[in-house]
Amino acid sequence: MARLLWIQFHDAYYHVTSRGDRREEIFEDDLDRVAFLKIIGRTFERLHVNALAYCLMDNHYHLVLCTPRANLAAAMRQINSSYTQAYNRRHEKTGHLFQGRYKSILIEEDAYLMEVCRYVDLNPVRAGIIADPKAWPWSSYSCHIGATTSPDWLHSEKLLQQFAHDLSGRPDCDQSAATRYAQFVAQGHHVRIWESIKDEVFLGSPQFVTKMKASASDAQRQSIEIPRGERSDLAHDISWYLEQSATWEQGFYSAHYEGGHSMTNIAKIAGVSISRVSRIVAAEEARRSNDARAEPIRGNSSN
Repeated sequence: MARLLWIQFHDAYYHVTSRGDRREEIFEDDLDRVAFLKIIGRTFERLHVNALAYCLMDNHYHLVLCTPRANLAAAMRQINSSYTQAYNRRHEKTGHLFQGRYKSILIEEDAYLMEVCRYVDLNPVRAGIIADPKAWPWSSYSCHIGATTSPDWLHSEKLLQQFAHDLSGRPDCDQSAATRYAQFVAQGHHVRIWESIKDEVFLGSPQFVTKMKASASDAQRQSIEIPRGERSDLAHDISWYLEQSATWEQGFYSAHYEGGHSMTNIAKIAGVSISRVSRIVAAEEARRSNDARAEPIRGNSSN
């Protein structure tokens, strides 16, 4: 079963990972990691994506995400492409940085979400890099336990809500939610969750898998009627992007790159020429590229 369109829907939860091309490093130093987190922050704010956990390793990264607007593909395209450009500029390289398309697993919230967050926070421990997850500054663990401040795009409160009550469901006054989460993580070193994945895509109960497969089939049937170049990963229609954006430049750019709509259709809806749409999109793309170039590139590859 293909992953392309149907894996996206409103309020879905995912484990997402992306590796370096030929398993080579994607982060050469801390400046690279800081730049990547800034790109994540900008992307999640603009596309209204929520993160519940993250971990940056040397040659790959992990994210646990919720997408209120069914736009995982748009977010991941923006993150990987923006970071590739920033990385190549800084290190004076060219070409691909990531190994093909990102990999995503659709998670059932009630059954496995906390397990996946624990797995992500334990990643450097499982890799033998550190013994205590708190010692790894490039994961969400320290934020979840209150040792560091969570960035705006990391929704630690969503995760900690699951640990704010005792087994009877009453508020736990003896331990904080952060302490209970730390205990939960400490008990998970040998927990194996990926053996429960179904069809390389689903992590959840049999009922969840059945429901998602049914949704997948419906979306695939609908996509047959849409020309391949016009498929937009179940995105919003063009009018939605124009209404939600402060300017036409932003609206045209978002409709084209995030929604996957053609410039021809954007021009029809907006009542302008295709050439004008093309010029506006190109100008907005150049502006965003300049913004990205100015912010994350400090120092050089020898730092």
